[in-house]
Parts: sequence; structure tokens; C-alpha cells
Amino acid sequence: MAFSIKNLFSSHQKEAVKNILRDFVYFSWKIFSPYKRDVNSNEIKRVLIINTGVIGDLLVTTPMIKALAEKYQKVDILMRKDMAEILSGNPSISKLIFYTNFDDVLGQIKGKYQLVVIFNPPTCEMKKLCRQAGVKYMIGNSFSYSLSDFLLAARTRENSNEHFVQKALDQSRLAFADIKNPKTEFYFSKKDEAYIEHMLKANKIKDFAAVHAGKRGNIKDPNTKRFFWPSEDFAAIIDYIAQKYNLPVVLTGSSMERERNEEIMSMVKSKNVFNFCEKTSLKQWACLLKKARLLVSLNTGATHIAAAVNTKTIVINEEFPELWHPWLPESGYRTLPYPSIEQVKDAVDSLLG
Repeated sequence: MAFSIKNLFSSHQKEAVKNILRDFVYFSWKIFSPYKRDVNSNEIKRVLIINTGVIGDLLVTTPMIKALAEKYQKVDILMRKDMAEILSGNPSISKLIFYTNFDDVLGQIKGKYQLVVIFNPPTCEMKKLCRQAGVKYMIGNSFSYSLSDFLLAARTRENSNEHFVQKALDQSRLAFADIKNPKTEFYFSKKDEAYIEHMLKANKIKDFAAVHAGKRGNIKDPNTKRFFWPSEDFAAIIDYIAQKYNLPVVLTGSSMERERNEEIMSMVKSKNVFNFCEKTSLKQWACLLKKARLLVSLNTGATHIAAAVNTKTIVINEEFPELWHPWLPESGYRTLPYPSIEQVKDAVDSLLG
């Protein structure tokens, strides 16, 4: 068996070491950076937010996007093209720019932005991109512990117990942009709603719960163990919801979950269970989750979509709940690190009972 020193430490221990490095870089930047300066809001005509992350990374920044838009009006996003559905239609965003390569993006942004907020990734490449584009104010965050942070005009200091919604808002606050009662947002069209309503009606579904089992993981693999929860356990929870609460249960997913969902469907005993895998776009999926009374999901982007549409959510295998819990009131979610079936049943009862 191959030996790796990485496996000697827990996720929390690794994060604690990273936080020490982040603090070292933060104080070094604060003392020595020649680019450190306060943002002059009167100079800001257009803002760019860099976020090339996936579903959860994007949705936790929607309150920050709204805060900056209310302050500066023109806010654009540099992101991945395959994630466009997550932010398209958001009225706070003027333009989506898709990251292809360094030179192409540089040509699109050069000379156009006075302020750039680098959320994800806070890499040297992104700071170099902004520098060459002539950006006066770069705002970074505490996720980085690179000496390239010395190029930043402002940056946040790590708060290890702060949710990522607040971490993002900490960045916009450095540009005097804040918002009361922040809420994550996901926008879809009436056409998407009509599609979901038709699909539910065709299957004679009104009130229902949703389950997103995600792809398979390996409990022994640090990179995929958060995706590990046995298919038979999901089947047991589905039967519990269907029988105790007399609720239809809808399985969601994309092509990545096809095999997993088919396996679960072969295990469930209840008849009122539906496999909607590969039947929705991202926006239609969000619309479906909005109509659900409850989502039970592995630690995936589904939980952040559900929170953005105000659906009660149970998150299975969330290792850092203080950072990534669904952005809902405490009465609206439960986070369960590697739970038993009984623990998930108790969570279901607390949210549906």
C-alpha cells in the first residue's frame, strides 16, 4: 500500500496548518506590501468579480454580488462557461465573461475595471492578469497564502469559523459595499417552472421530498470520502420518508449519478419513488428543488441550490458545517458528518415532523 504523509492528518488539522500560513502572509502583506491602499469608491466605475469555482462557490458569492451592484451598478463576473446557468439571469450582474485562456481574457478586461474582487481562485495567475489589465484596486481573500498577495490593494484576514457567505461579504466591505440580511440567490425562468410543473403533473406528484445521492465515493480516499454513503442507506431513507410521511420521493441527478440512482431504485420498496436523473437542466433542477418540501443530499452543490430557493435541507458528510452549511435559518437545515441511518431519520423528523 502506498504511503502518503497527507493521510496522517485529518482535514481539520490540515486546515489549521493552512490558517497559520494564511496569517503569516496576511501580516507580511499588511506590513510590507507597497500596493496596500484604501479603496477610493469615487474612482470605481465598473467592478469585476473573479470566481471560476463550481455551484457552491458561486452561490455563496451572490450576496456579495448584490452588495457591489447596489454600490457600483456595473458588476461583471469572470467564471467557467459550464457554470453559466448558476448566475445567468441574476439582475445584479451586468455581464458574464467566460475564462478560456490568459491572453483572451486579458484582451476582454484590459483597461475596463478599476476594482477587481478575486474570490476563486486567489492564484498568482489571476493577480498577474489584473495587474496587466491595469486594475488599480485588487481585493483578495484569506484563502491564499502566496507571496503574490503583495500585489493586492486590500485583503481579508482568515476567520476560520466564518461562513463563506460572510467571507465573500468581507471582501466587498473593503470596497464599502455591504448588504443587510444576506441571502443566496438562484434565478430561473417561467419556462423552467412550466417544464417542472408539467413533469410533476405527468407523474401525478404534488407534495414531495427530493434526494440527491451524488456520485459514489470511497471512505478510504480523502479526496472522495465526502461522497461516500451507501446506496442501501439512501434507499432506507427514501422508504422511511415515503412510508412515514406518505410523500413521493424524487431522485435527482445528472449523467454522473445515473448508475448510482439506478442502483438505489432497485433497492427501494416503496412504489411512490421517481428517478428524474438527466431530466432537468441546472435551472430546471433548481425549480424542482424549490417545489420540494425537503432535500436530503450528500455534500454537493445541490444543498446550496436548495438553500438559494429556500428549501429545507439535510446535508450528509459535511466536514466543515461552520463554513459550508446551507445558507438558511438554523431551523431549515441539518448537517450530518458521516451519519447513521437513524441519525438521518431523526433529522428528517425534525424538519418534516
